[in-house]
This record gives sequence, structure tokens and C-alpha cells, in this order.
Amino acid sequence: MTIEAMKAWAALKASITMPKKNNRNSHFKNSYADLGQVLAAIMPVAQEHGFLIQQAVHGEGVVNWLNTVVTHLETGVAVAQSNYPLVQDKPGPQPLGSCITYARRYALKTLFDMVDVDDDGVSAHGQMPKSAELDRAFNLINAAITVDDLKHIKATIVADLPAAAHRAAASSRLKTRYTEIISEQGKNVNDE
Repeated sequence: MTIEAMKAWAALKASITMPKKNNRNSHFKNSYADLGQVLAAIMPVAQEHGFLIQQAVHGEGVVNWLNTVVTHLETGVAVAQSNYPLVQDKPGPQPLGSCITYARRYALKTLFDMVDVDDDGVSAHGQMPKSAELDRAFNLINAAITVDDLKHIKATIVADLPAAAHRAAASSRLKTRYTEIISEQGKNVNDE
């Protein structure tokens, strides 16, 4: 990934807001943000930052996969991608369609480090008095360019989050972003 694409990717992820829960799963008795909410949170910001998001189903025999690719249009660099297996519990087009919708939602949420948030600030991780604090922490983590940036964010922002679930979610994202930065630094050194 080029530095330009990496900076644009970080800026995009820093601009994403968490999707609001708008649906209820009666079987599991929980709420979630549906695919429409996830796309509404991502697509306008992705377009604004010059990214294309593509999702397509590919199959090999009885195994189908959802491939998601996020491409920085200016550089043509694919900055993120995932292959999500489509496992149907029953044969037929309706179960396949449900499986594809579920996979699209989770692939996007994973690539963009999203957590569903209720309108009242309650997250899937438990009671969270202010979703804005977690959003701020994620935005700063996603915008970090160096390991020193992450150390500073961990010491000053993540440590001060009021809810244990917030700290756990932010710490998990910190680890992922640390790996991304180290990986990019290694690629840039090898490219020179």
C-alpha cells in the first residue's frame, strides 16, 4: 500500500460513525444495525474520500464466498479486502440471500471496525454511557500513522474511557492498527 493510500484509508476510517441499531432479532432477543444502516454509515464517507467498495459472491463447487474489496481510486490500491464464507443452513435462494446479506454486513463491519450502537448510547458490548467517546477513540486510532501515535492514544484516550467494554473494544482496535502500521512500515522499507 502506498503512503498516499494509507493516509486516505486512515482518514476514511477516522470519519466513519458507528451504525445505529434499527432491527430486532426475535430469535436471539437482541438488536442490531441492518445492512442498510451499515451501508449508510460507510458509503457517503467512502465516496467523499475517494474509495470504491465492491462486494461479489464467488463459488467453487458447493462452497461460496463473499469477496469484499475496498479500493483507493486515486492510486488504484486495494487497501482492504476479506473473503467471507457463505454457509447455508438450508438449500435454496432465500437462505442464500439471507446468508449473503449477513456476510455483507459483517464483512463491512469488520473492515471498518464498526460496533452497533443504540440511539441511547448502549453498545453490543454492554452499557456505555457515551458512544461519542468510543467513536472518538476509534477515529484517533484509525488516523494514527506511527506506533508512537498509538502509544499516546492508549495512554491518554483509551485508558480514560469510562466503560470497561469501551476500553476492551478500543484496545482490540489498537492491536489491529499496530499490526497494520508495522506491516506498512516493513513494506515501505522493502519498496525503497
